[in-house]
Amino acid sequence: MEDVLSLYNACSLCPHECKVDRRRSTGFCKESSHPHIAWTGLHKGEEPPISGDNGSGMLFFTGCTLGCQTCQNIQISSKDRDKTIGRYYSEEEMADVMLTLQNNGAATISFVTAEHFAPSVIKSIIIAREKGLKLKTVFNTSGYMKRDTIKLLNPYIDIWLWDMKTLSPLIAEKYFGFKNYPEIEEDGIRCLQALKADAIVRHLVIPAFIDESIDVINHFNAHYKDSFAFSLMYQFLPPKDTRDEALLKPLTNDDLERIKDALYSTDIENGFEQDPDPNEEQWRPNFKNINPFPESFARAISMNTNLNSDKITDVINHEPK
Repeated sequence: MEDVLSLYNACSLCPHECKVDRRRSTGFCKESSHPHIAWTGLHKGEEPPISGDNGSGMLFFTGCTLGCQTCQNIQISSKDRDKTIGRYYSEEEMADVMLTLQNNGAATISFVTAEHFAPSVIKSIIIAREKGLKLKTVFNTSGYMKRDTIKLLNPYIDIWLWDMKTLSPLIAEKYFGFKNYPEIEEDGIRCLQALKADAIVRHLVIPAFIDESIDVINHFNAHYKDSFAFSLMYQFLPPKDTRDEALLKPLTNDDLERIKDALYSTDIENGFEQDPDPNEEQWRPNFKNINPFPESFARAISMNTNLNSDKITDVINHEPK
């Protein structure tokens, strides 16, 4: 294979197709060709096949190809994110992180919001496999992806965590950044279906758009129930300081009953349901902390640490050599 990193030279990895040379500049994602990772560690908050008993070995990347007002990781995904959070990694270092996570009991290796770093993900997986990585790899994506990038990644990804955020162009334009999100997401999931990929399709319920969530459930039931698992999530939190009244609407018992009635009336047999959590604030991470998540379901792990050590390598922002 030609050096996959050359795809950064005139980047068209995502639907924006900026065509910039990311070795020298940045496109929509505001990231260079050097992978920038905010946090690595074990995380138990994913679906059971992903988390296992000890948690998935997670790599949270900075930057994003969307601009979602609803993002829980906005601290590291937005264009005005704090660049002091996280640091740059070489592909060799990413491979070593995967092996360290494996050695610390990770159930899987998960790449979170890594669409714009797809070439580096591929190269790091190749290196890690050569060094002894045995775990399944997971690609956690918004669904805003091109077919070419999906096909490029698929030989190296064992399980896709695929968002189906909305079928509405109007909601997509206002809350997820781009009116064409449903069109792009649908084309991508059909690509996964044609590839016979192993995937869990996720939908996060936003209380202001219960009818839209019911449409998503019915759409999945009609087109994808025989191909993929379905995961319905209720842990939406309005972004801090939002003034959008729609996003401040709480999930009521009537809302929950309508959603559950819709889900249970389908033929979906392979799926997961994340019920509302009374300690909902635990779903809002703070990546300025060594562990952005509650200790009950996450633990920071880096190349130079293990579960039995309290010493955590400082997370600093440095330019690659």
